[in-house]
Amino acid sequence: MAAKMRMNLALIALLGSGVASAQSNDSAWQESYALESAKKYAEAAAALSPVLRASPDHEFALTRRAWLTYQQGHYNDALLDYRRVIELNPQSLDARLGMILPLIAQQRWREVAVEAHKVIALSPWDYTAHVRLMLSEEGEHKWDELLQHATELSARYPTDATVLVYLARTEAKKGNKKNARLAYAKVLERMPAHEEATAYLKNTPLADEQKPQENKRQAQAEPQTSRAMPRSHNPSPPAAVANAVPDSPALPVSHNASGSAYPGVIYEPQEALDYCIQSFNDPQYHDWISYRNVCSFVIKVSYSQHGSGAATTMILAPGQSKTTGYTSSEAAHGLRTGICRDGYFPVDAQGLYWNASTATDYRCMKAF
Repeated sequence: MAAKMRMNLALIALLGSGVASAQSNDSAWQESYALESAKKYAEAAAALSPVLRASPDHEFALTRRAWLTYQQGHYNDALLDYRRVIELNPQSLDARLGMILPLIAQQRWREVAVEAHKVIALSPWDYTAHVRLMLSEEGEHKWDELLQHATELSARYPTDATVLVYLARTEAKKGNKKNARLAYAKVLERMPAHEEATAYLKNTPLADEQKPQENKRQAQAEPQTSRAMPRSHNPSPPAAVANAVPDSPALPVSHNASGSAYPGVIYEPQEALDYCIQSFNDPQYHDWISYRNVCSFVIKVSYSQHGSGAATTMILAPGQSKTTGYTSSEAAHGLRTGICRDGYFPVDAQGLYWNASTATDYRCMKAF
């Protein structure tokens, strides 16, 4: 009888311990999600420690910690957790897709392609894997591969706007303006407010394809003395632009914001890229204002506190975030930002480097 009672007491203690452990785990999950909602990613990851101490190979806890570590910008540490999950469960598409994110943030495009192909081997038309593979093809400038890939994928996902954006970009990069316009028009059918598509269609009208004929007619109407004038003729180019590259007839002629023509100056089609920046208070840097690139391409951000010195510049890969060095109180009057694609930099109407503290308008000029 006494032995039976001792067994019952032991069983009750064991069950009580299990219930307490389960309650503790439930509390850990709840706390982790609440902290993530507040963008406190380091604390959200730390909240999972009790779960991982009790079960070091807890697949979901490891997957979640990898995600939260990636959100903090600790990309290599995130990769370690994702790889551990894949060791535990080689069929996990979640872990394989998640592992691509820190690779993208570090612009490790070849590895992005390798991991995306591993997902596709398990799930041939996985949408996310294909989109991330297209991103790697864009990152490596594999325009022919990307064109074929986007064309095939758009047939599989005909209602999707993102695939059409990649198709349109590729056609534009290859100089196929008509095809690019057609693709961007389809994007607007699916997302009428899409800024990239709107900007391209606005700044690359079909009339551009008729310019050779118009230029020919204009040349025939001009006096002979005007036709003989060298292409580089310009009465007073700004020094910063005139000295950027040597005068060469092989270089294209574009126009700066004031309308004067300067040989060798190439401007990106005007597009608003403000939507690429996510601003947040970073707990890792004393809640300073930080910027995260939420677009699928590398951007260059020039920024300055209103009324203060020259702009500071940061380059952000897709998914990457960096602190501005300004506190919320310092940025109370707003941080002015100039955002261009990588390889371009903001200039003002005179073609001089844009000073965010004194000028609001800018356009993006190709770096030489």
